[in-house]
Amino acid sequence: MAKTGLGGRKYTFGYIIESLKAIRENIVSIEGVPVPVITEPNNEQEFIQFLLENPA
Repeated sequence: MAKTGLGGRKYTFGYIIESLKAIRENIVSIEGVPVPVITEPNNEQEFIQFLLENPA
């Protein structure tokens, strides 16, 4: 696990859940047509997803 500069653990269970909850799907209307928009995961979220999909 990665550690912060303060000696604490950065990737706690709560941190991982909050980070992944930021990936969202929203329905937006463009000229009256509903279109799904899914946010792209950032590098850290992709790393977390990779680790969850590929356990050691």
